[in-house]
Amino acid sequence: MKYLMTFALSAVLIFTGCSKGDAKTGDNTPQGTQTAQTTANDDAATALGLLPVDKAPMAPDWELEKADGGTMKLSDYRGKVVVLDFWDTWCPPCKAEIPGFIELQNEYADKGLVIIGGAFANEGPDAVRKFVADWKMNYPVVFITPEVNAAYGGIRSIPTTFVIDTEGRARGMHVGYAEKSVFEAEIKALLPN
Repeated sequence: MKYLMTFALSAVLIFTGCSKGDAKTGDNTPQGTQTAQTTANDDAATALGLLPVDKAPMAPDWELEKADGGTMKLSDYRGKVVVLDFWDTWCPPCKAEIPGFIELQNEYADKGLVIIGGAFANEGPDAVRKFVADWKMNYPVVFITPEVNAAYGGIRSIPTTFVIDTEGRARGMHVGYAEKSVFEAEIKALLPN
């Protein structure tokens, strides 16, 4: 019975998310909006549950420190589909998603995709750097600040992942674990033909 309870609790964590007790409160909607013309892929994207172009808010821009040194801006990736994953090293569902993100980065980087890991680094920057190296993460990882957390609605559960189109609009959001196939379908719908 003890093992059954442990398995059930593990399954709940993997398929939901980890609670972030220190995150700011608020709705999980990025601030700001922008109207844009509907693209040819918009019907496919909305069929997957992504926001239509004219309803999708702009993802708040940021400049953050990278785990491997230097800084990067979200706006540097305008023209690419961005999967922005808020995560941390201690979170089991976050860890469960990472192999799929590595595969997606391998498969779609040359087609216009970039995965970005936004680490809260509750165990410290060195723990994140070690994790990135140990897991052979092939995409950039940045350290999330309280200001960026607030700009994205105050992340309360991780993983929380935003799917951002080539114009910088937050078209989708996943709270908790999502399968690689879910992200792949959304990425395909948003990539330029």
